[in-house]
Amino acid sequence: VGDVREAAIHGRITDVVVVAVVALAGWAAGEVIDIHGGSAVYFSDVQRWLALSLLMASAWRWLALRRQSAEFYRRVYVGVGGVRISHVFLGLIWLAIGITMILNIVRAPTTALRANIDLRRALYAEAGVNGPVGIRSLANPATLAEGLRRSPDYALISTLRALDTTPQSLKQRTAVFIPQSYAHFWRIWTEPERCSFVPFIVPATSGMALIDGMPPADCDLTSQYGMTKYKRRTSAQLPADTLPVALCAKAKAKGFSRIIVIEGPDSIHVTQRAIECPTSRSPRLAVSW
Repeated sequence: VGDVREAAIHGRITDVVVVAVVALAGWAAGEVIDIHGGSAVYFSDVQRWLALSLLMASAWRWLALRRQSAEFYRRVYVGVGGVRISHVFLGLIWLAIGITMILNIVRAPTTALRANIDLRRALYAEAGVNGPVGIRSLANPATLAEGLRRSPDYALISTLRALDTTPQSLKQRTAVFIPQSYAHFWRIWTEPERCSFVPFIVPATSGMALIDGMPPADCDLTSQYGMTKYKRRTSAQLPADTLPVALCAKAKAKGFSRIIVIEGPDSIHVTQRAIECPTSRSPRLAVSW
C-alpha cells in the first residue's frame, strides 16, 4: 500500500488514480442519491471505457518493454519442461476471456428461450393442460391460442388493440376513458412500483389518448422519468366524475369531441361504449377553425 501511495504521489500511476477516482465517484452516486430503477449503474459503467482507452494508449509501451526484456524472460520465467510461466499466465488470461465471451454470447438467446418456454407452459396451463409437458410438446397452435384467449389480460388488451384500427380521422378526435372502478386495469401489474406506468398502456396499445388517466390516489407515483409533469390524483374518483357531462368537459379541454369508455366487472368481460360530445360553434369560431 505504501508503494502504491508513493507511486500515486509522484505521478507514476496517474492513469490508475484517475480510473480509481472515477470508479469511486460512480459508486458514490448510487449510495448518496436515490436513483430509480437501478439506473445508478450508468454512473459506474463509464469507468470501464476510461480504463480501456488508457490501456490502449499504454499498450505500445508494454510491447517495447517486452522486446527489451526478452532475454530476461527466457532466463527467469521458465517453468516445468521448459514452458515459460509467462506463457502459461497469458494462456490462462485468454482462456478466461474466451469463456467470458462465450457466456456473454449464449446468455441472451438462452434467456429468451427460457422465457419462451415458461410463457408456453403458462398458456398451456390457462388452456387446462395440467401436469408436466415436454418442450417438444409445447408447440400445439390450437392449445397456445386457447391459452392466450383465456389469459387474464387478453380481453382487455385485445379491446384496446382493436381501437387502433379506428380510422385516423375518427381517432384524432377520440379519447379513451377507463374509470377507477375498473380496478383490474389499474392493478394490471402486481408490482406496486409499476402503478405509475399503467396509464401508458392505453396509448401504447390503442394509439389514443387517455383522459383523467392518472393512477389511483394511493399509488406511490414515481418522481423519475418526468412523471412530476403530471398532476397526481389526491382523492378518489367520484361517480359525478364519470358522467358524460364531466367527461366531455375534460375531453373538450384537450381538443377531443368523442370518448370511448372501457369498463367491466372483471378481466374477462370487457365492455366499451362511445360518447359523442355535443358541439356548439358560433359563426366566428367556425371561421377561425
